[in-house]
Amino acid sequence: MKTSGHPLVTAQAQIITQQMVRVYQLCLDRVGARRAAVLFEGSSRTGKTCCSEFVAARMRSQLPTVLVILHVARSRLARQRQSVLKELCISENILPQARGVDHLQHFLAYIEAHVTGEVAPHCILIVDEVQNWEPNDFHVLADLHNYLHLQGITLTLIGFAQPEIYSRLSGLKAVKHYQIIARFFAEIIPFRGCQSIEELATILQACDTGSEFPCGSGISYTAYFIPQAYAAGFRLVPLAALFWNAFGESVAGKYIKNLPMQHLRESIVCLLLLLAPHDNELLEADDKLVNEAVRRSGVGVFCDAL
Repeated sequence: MKTSGHPLVTAQAQIITQQMVRVYQLCLDRVGARRAAVLFEGSSRTGKTCCSEFVAARMRSQLPTVLVILHVARSRLARQRQSVLKELCISENILPQARGVDHLQHFLAYIEAHVTGEVAPHCILIVDEVQNWEPNDFHVLADLHNYLHLQGITLTLIGFAQPEIYSRLSGLKAVKHYQIIARFFAEIIPFRGCQSIEELATILQACDTGSEFPCGSGISYTAYFIPQAYAAGFRLVPLAALFWNAFGESVAGKYIKNLPMQHLRESIVCLLLLLAPHDNELLEADDKLVNEAVRRSGVGVFCDAL
């Protein structure tokens, strides 16, 4: 059994959590209402990036007539910062090769080409790490919004941000940029990690029965690592309380009852790797093994560093 390429190990696994479903439904509601923006704020490693990718993929599938753009905002020193429009062009692989091209007009033409002729033309811009955008970037986005509006096209920003987004909001208030605040910062919704034993059990259930690797094999994530034990009835779900208690003793501050998804995934991997060499029909996992798996995930060190 080769474990190095398993999606849980490589962090390529997409386990759909209750938080992701909640956020997606909120995004659909705002898009349906043709809102200018909705932002989601959460601490590091709570799963915002995975959620942004999930929202983008689902919207592209569910809303085929809408142009969905997924972008990761970059952080730079102000003097090194290039146009946010150029960054958006790079994200969509449409950066013009000729010099002197107006990036705003180029990006507008790109959007228009995709949605013009639709009954309700709409572009959804999903931006991860949106707290990295400077005030001027939001002004540029407002220009884009206005130009598209003149063409009858709606632009909706869906942003995922670190808590620093509130500092960005305070800065805009300080210089009285109320139009930008009203348009893009009117709704900031908390984004959280795993908040209960029930949510944790749902994630473990996904590993037990709601997952598959290799593709088309019918083998769940749990079964892949410990096939004999799995065939005999071993499941991760009954260990939910043990995981919850182990994390409760390891996390601190803003991660109390807000477990970081990255470390939760790593703890599941660590447990399965600890169990794999001992796979048999009588295999069991106790609190010591779960505690060790959570320790190896590095969540304690992570929280201590903050």
